Amino acid sequence: MPDDLLLDPRAATGAVPHGARYPVELIDVWRLNDGRRVLVRPILPQDAPLFDAFVRGLAARSRYLRFHGPMAALAADALAQLVRVDHRAHLALVASVFDGRAETAIAEARYALDRLEGVPGEVEFAVAVADAWQGRGIGRRLLAALARAAADAGHERLVGDVLADNVAMLALARSAGGRALRAPGSGPVLRVVVAARSPRLSGEADPSRR
Repeated sequence: MPDDLLLDPRAATGAVPHGARYPVELIDVWRLNDGRRVLVRPILPQDAPLFDAFVRGLAARSRYLRFHGPMAALAADALAQLVRVDHRAHLALVASVFDGRAETAIAEARYALDRLEGVPGEVEFAVAVADAWQGRGIGRRLLAALARAAADAGHERLVGDVLADNVAMLALARSAGGRALRAPGSGPVLRVVVAARSPRLSGEADPSRR
């Protein structure tokens, strides 16, 4: 679920401020039905190669749906912005698996506060899951974790622009109690709104127990 905000260094926090605290309480480990362990943690600046590989590994259509345009990879400045966050006005959670010591990112969820044009209480959000890992409840679990973190940071709503043919993302938002709105002149884009403390997400279970 992309938005220009999430790639606009003027609007979102693009660097880790001096003294920013890493939210270790957001680190989690899930076990999927097949026994695979998934590590979920806030992103770090040194994760640039990891996140770059994740974006490059998405199918072309998945990248298009996530970033609202054709692209093979993120530009260096955009990549730096998306991994250098302050964990409060801009938070990114990454889900990853390990093969030995090799870590592979399989999903991301993030929110960013629009300091220029945002509505008080709202943050823009995005969720993306690697194609091979879709359909396992990972996106919903990440959205629940993101919403809880947003609420704890004092944000009330997650909002974002979604292409009208992004059926999976619209279904995810609606399953979380969200609404999809079409603004005049928005073309093929819907605006989705999800409450940070949505009852549909508050009791979200681990994917391994679904």
